[in-house]
Amino acid sequence: MIIQDRVRNEINTALQENEQKFTMNLLQDLPYLDRCIKEALRLYPSVIFISRIPAEDVKLQSYLVPAGTFLHLNIYGVHRDPNFWSNPEVFDPDRFLPEKIRHRHPYSYLPF
Repeated sequence: MIIQDRVRNEINTALQENEQKFTMNLLQDLPYLDRCIKEALRLYPSVIFISRIPAEDVKLQSYLVPAGTFLHLNIYGVHRDPNFWSNPEVFDPDRFLPEKIRHRHPYSYLPF
């Protein structure tokens, strides 16, 4: 089944079970759609990088980042890092199944 068809079926089934009423509760109970949105934001983040300037020196492992240094985090690159994501260019909503996100680094996915 194509991903789009699976999302459509999930929504149609939820609407039928909810007497065709589209509510916030219904929207929050569409797990496959939720995973698809997360995967879309992984591949195409709304912001491709963020910047910070530390107010004090920061030690990152063996590196010392002096206060006032411009730091840029490449979200687009992190979301395609094969150390975190196998086949990073492939759209796979199942990357966000509960058992797969449980042990993932908390900063490997930064949707916003």
